[in-house]
Amino acid sequence: MEVGSVGNVIASMKCEPAVVPLDDSTTCTVHLELKRSDTVTLSLQEVDFGGKKVWPNGPSSVTVNKQTVTLTPTNMQEDLTITITINDELANYYFGHWGYTHRLLETPSYLIELKFIWPA
Repeated sequence: MEVGSVGNVIASMKCEPAVVPLDDSTTCTVHLELKRSDTVTLSLQEVDFGGKKVWPNGPSSVTVNKQTVTLTPTNMQEDLTITITINDELANYYFGHWGYTHRLLETPSYLIELKFIWPA
């Protein structure tokens, strides 16, 4: 897991469960926090799973609870969640071919990356 800090924002992410069986899901909680009193609006632009963009224009098996987070002096911490279901729809999208669900399980781990934009 990579923890990013850009400017006044510290970000961390934890996905649970870390091991996901077929037809089950993992929920990644992204914790965003201001280092000092300020107002910053962050907008989630993309979620990547194993190097492939899976959100916003991906399978419905990848969901995000909110796309924009505003941190302020009175709300210096906030979480957002991404849920990824390991199923046929994700496998079809990921591999570009139906029937490859078992191939998702052949790789022991996948990097999950989130890309945000915010004013400098």
